[in-house]
Amino acid sequence: MTNTTRHDDRDAIIRVLSRLPADATLEDIQYEFAIIFDILKDLRDCVDEQTIPHEVVMAELRAHIEALRADQPTIRPAPPSE
Repeated sequence: MTNTTRHDDRDAIIRVLSRLPADATLEDIQYEFAIIFDILKDLRDCVDEQTIPHEVVMAELRAHIEALRADQPTIRPAPPSE
Protein backbone atom coordinates (compact mmCIF):
# COMPACT_ATOMS: atom_id res chain seq x y z
CA MET A 1 0.00 0.00 0.00
CA THR A 2 1.38 3.36 -0.95
CA ASN A 3 1.40 6.49 1.17
CA THR A 4 -1.08 8.03 -1.28
CA THR A 5 -3.51 5.14 -0.76
CA ARG A 6 -3.25 5.47 3.01
CA HIS A 7 -3.76 9.22 2.76
CA ASP A 8 -6.81 8.76 0.49
CA ASP A 9 -8.27 6.16 2.88
CA ARG A 10 -7.76 8.46 5.86
CA ASP A 11 -9.36 11.38 4.02
CA ALA A 12 -12.35 9.26 2.99
CA ILE A 13 -12.93 8.21 6.59
CA ILE A 14 -12.59 11.77 7.86
CA ARG A 15 -15.05 13.07 5.21
CA VAL A 16 -17.73 10.53 6.09
CA LEU A 17 -17.31 10.78 9.84
CA SER A 18 -17.39 14.59 9.67
CA ARG A 19 -20.92 14.35 8.24
CA LEU A 20 -22.22 12.71 11.43
CA PRO A 21 -24.26 14.94 13.72
CA ALA A 22 -22.53 16.46 16.71
CA ASP A 23 -24.55 14.26 19.05
CA ALA A 24 -23.57 11.00 17.32
CA THR A 25 -22.98 8.18 19.77
CA LEU A 26 -19.90 6.00 19.92
CA GLU A 27 -22.04 3.23 18.39
CA ASP A 28 -22.99 5.52 15.47
CA ILE A 29 -19.32 6.30 14.85
CA GLN A 30 -18.33 2.63 15.12
CA TYR A 31 -21.08 1.63 12.66
CA GLU A 32 -20.05 4.29 10.12
CA PHE A 33 -16.37 3.39 10.51
CA ALA A 34 -17.11 -0.32 9.92
CA ILE A 35 -19.02 0.46 6.73
CA ILE A 36 -16.31 2.77 5.42
CA PHE A 37 -13.60 0.25 6.29
CA ASP A 38 -15.40 -2.58 4.47
CA ILE A 39 -16.04 -0.47 1.37
CA LEU A 40 -12.42 0.69 1.18
CA LYS A 41 -11.19 -2.89 1.68
CA ASP A 42 -13.51 -4.20 -1.04
CA LEU A 43 -12.44 -1.45 -3.43
CA ARG A 44 -8.80 -2.29 -2.77
CA ASP A 45 -9.54 -5.98 -3.44
CA CYS A 46 -11.07 -5.03 -6.79
CA VAL A 47 -8.07 -2.93 -7.75
CA ASP A 48 -5.72 -5.74 -6.69
CA GLU A 49 -7.85 -8.26 -8.63
CA GLN A 50 -8.52 -10.27 -5.47
CA THR A 51 -12.16 -10.85 -6.39
CA ILE A 52 -13.95 -13.69 -8.17
CA PRO A 53 -15.55 -12.69 -11.48
CA HIS A 54 -19.35 -12.64 -11.48
CA GLU A 55 -19.49 -15.17 -14.32
CA VAL A 56 -17.43 -17.68 -12.34
CA VAL A 57 -19.60 -17.31 -9.23
CA MET A 58 -22.79 -17.72 -11.25
CA ALA A 59 -21.46 -20.83 -13.03
CA GLU A 60 -20.51 -22.39 -9.68
CA LEU A 61 -23.89 -21.50 -8.19
CA ARG A 62 -25.78 -22.97 -11.15
CA ALA A 63 -23.74 -26.18 -10.92
CA HIS A 64 -24.46 -26.41 -7.20
CA ILE A 65 -28.19 -25.88 -7.72
CA GLU A 66 -28.30 -28.51 -10.46
CA ALA A 67 -26.45 -30.98 -8.22
CA LEU A 68 -28.98 -30.38 -5.45
CA ARG A 69 -31.88 -30.83 -7.86
CA ALA A 70 -30.43 -34.11 -9.13
CA ASP A 71 -29.92 -35.52 -5.62
CA GLN A 72 -33.21 -34.49 -4.05
CA PRO A 73 -36.79 -35.06 -5.17
CA THR A 74 -39.00 -32.05 -5.59
CA ILE A 75 -40.87 -31.39 -2.38
CA ARG A 76 -44.50 -30.55 -2.93
CA PRO A 77 -46.55 -28.78 -0.29
CA ALA A 78 -49.16 -30.85 1.51
CA PRO A 79 -52.72 -30.24 0.39
CA PRO A 80 -54.70 -27.96 2.70
CA SER A 81 -56.59 -29.80 5.40
CA GLU A 82 -60.29 -29.30 5.78
